[in-house]
Amino acid sequence: MLRGSNFYFKVPRFSIVETEKQNLDLRFYQFNQYREVLAVLGGQGDAKFKPGIRLAFVPEKGDAIFAELKYVASIPEAQNRQEGYFTVSGDDLTRLSKEKFKSIRLIEAGNPALKVFNLTRSGSKNVNRRAEDALKQLDEKK
Repeated sequence: MLRGSNFYFKVPRFSIVETEKQNLDLRFYQFNQYREVLAVLGGQGDAKFKPGIRLAFVPEKGDAIFAELKYVASIPEAQNRQEGYFTVSGDDLTRLSKEKFKSIRLIEAGNPALKVFNLTRSGSKNVNRRAEDALKQLDEKK
């Protein structure tokens, strides 16, 4: 899904939202020489992903980071499990490693917020820590 040469991150999937009705996890999956990052948002619960839905990573301060789901896979082995693939820039990865995020929003065309998932304090710290790990690997390939 990325142009050019693809390199895999050595960053395991990590949890960002855990509730009774919804679990979300994130994984930084691949990157290329253009500092583009392919990431996977995994969800198990009532949220339904589909290609074209936009994600907004909403920080406590400042502008959100937007990404569009390019591909969605259903995982038959796990009930109600889906994975949505999206890309972000190296600059967005840097922001993910430094800023505190309060929520992730799923946005459909014409709908301001289809679903809003509030990140726990540990979920936000997981995003920072794992994005920093991914950023180190991205910078090693310069």
